Amino acid sequence: MRRFLCGVVVACGGLFLALPGSAAPSDVGTTDPAITSAAATVPDGGYVLDGFGGLHPFGGAPAVSPGSYWSGWDIARGVVARADNRSGYVLDGWGGVHAFGGAPGVRATAAWPGWDIARGITLRPDGASGYVLDGWGGVHAFGGAPKVTPSAWWPGWDIARGIALDRCDATGTSGWVLDGWGGLHPFGGAPARTAWYVPGVDLARGITTWCRAGAPAGYVLDGWGRLHPFGAAPAAGTTSWPGWDIARGIVMDQARDGGWIVDGWGGLHAFGGARRVAPSGYWWGWDIVRGLGAGGAGSGAIPHQVSRTIAPVQGKGAWVDLFDWSLTYTGGNPTVGLADIDAMAATGMRTLFIQVTRFDAATPIVEADRLAALLTRAHRRGMTTCAWFLPALADLAADQQKVAAIAKLDVDCVAIDIEPTSAQRDPAARNANLIALSRYARAKVPSAMPLAAIVLPPVVTEILNTSYWPDFPWSSIKGSYDVWMPMSYWTNRADDSIWRDPYRYTVENVRRLRVDLQEPGALVNAIGGIGDEITATELVAFRRAVVDTRSIGLGIYDWASTPPSLRDDL
Repeated sequence: MRRFLCGVVVACGGLFLALPGSAAPSDVGTTDPAITSAAATVPDGGYVLDGFGGLHPFGGAPAVSPGSYWSGWDIARGVVARADNRSGYVLDGWGGVHAFGGAPGVRATAAWPGWDIARGITLRPDGASGYVLDGWGGVHAFGGAPKVTPSAWWPGWDIARGIALDRCDATGTSGWVLDGWGGLHPFGGAPARTAWYVPGVDLARGITTWCRAGAPAGYVLDGWGRLHPFGAAPAAGTTSWPGWDIARGIVMDQARDGGWIVDGWGGLHAFGGARRVAPSGYWWGWDIVRGLGAGGAGSGAIPHQVSRTIAPVQGKGAWVDLFDWSLTYTGGNPTVGLADIDAMAATGMRTLFIQVTRFDAATPIVEADRLAALLTRAHRRGMTTCAWFLPALADLAADQQKVAAIAKLDVDCVAIDIEPTSAQRDPAARNANLIALSRYARAKVPSAMPLAAIVLPPVVTEILNTSYWPDFPWSSIKGSYDVWMPMSYWTNRADDSIWRDPYRYTVENVRRLRVDLQEPGALVNAIGGIGDEITATELVAFRRAVVDTRSIGLGIYDWASTPPSLRDDL
């Protein structure tokens, strides 16, 4: 856009991980995971699994190469370590079981290619067979394990959260399935047990079991880090984060009547008689842990699903920047005011996308009082509001300061405009700052609020001007954003270019974006433009492209430049 909500036109040239500051688990619990975990290592241990399939040893477990690794693809769903704590199996979301550390290869009895529905894995005493749990509650043998029949099944409902065997049963054919509400459902003759149950609240995150003095014992882990004993298990206290769904896995250290909990960032927290151990991998602000395995057992976790509405980025929206509404950037002559908010509502605009600051702003929020009046007017007119920000990606601390201020605004959505390159010419440094800022924004913005990425059109960066932003870090930022907003300004293309066609340009940008994200169903709200250069015929083609790509919303950049007759047509 002309003032950088996409300045990427032909005239723009022809077109590691930094640790962001954010609310750590300690801010709502007792201790920071990094501090809690940074204790002396011990010979006992196991492996933390990240979403890409990486295995990170702790305690005395040796480093191993993962049997499979999916760089940039969050598809790992569980891990079990064999009794030697040197080998085991990783479960992927499609049901694949992958050996590591010398464990024998196994054959699964069920797989769901293209469907992320596998939810848990457990290992029998022989260390070479076990069961995979699907999200509906189905239990599927692998490695020659006997078939078992679950006592509960929820077809069409992805609510199963974990599986564990009765460790007092030497046959390894009985145990429990854990549902998201905390219910325990026995199979294979395991006794009925109750640990904790809250109907309607999907907060159960893991289950672990052991044989204690000859009696079945276990714990259910909830997302806040609390332990709920069942059977012969004693009560146990541990680090917890009330109100924050961040606990991701649990395993027992059976020799010491205790164990470890792993949080989504990789912090390890001992309970019972287990010793404190240090993690070998830690991702501050990034909820990427997908499992924990040790001592012949393990657990898994689905990616954290927050109850987050996407309504603020659905339907048609009106785009406004600082060069429209502020006194500071218009020389005291803004072209958008309260009357325009009324007009937006009258034409059926669902969302006001309003720029609230940028990298060169003297204050974190530009003209806060004037902005508040516009936001209030939009809400009173029944519109949702989305605050957007253009960072320079050169001074990470300065960009983070502005994001922190945005997160406190009375808005319904936050969007980051990812496009400038001039302030940080080094692509690697720029990518590192973008990754860090994206994770920081997701941690700072209220968890129930959608975070959108306003991104460069892939046709520009991958075809027309590949040097503008090479190696854009799609896979490293995709976990931070809920909605993607490609700036498909066909009017920036030359008249004789095939990309001057609004339909073709929009469809190809959306297609490439989803390929880059490796997410065929990625949510897209397409932005077209520029407003005063488009025609009614082009707008029809743009609308058709939005429908054909199953995008969830659309808008034209920007409100002030779009003729009134076309605002209605949008």
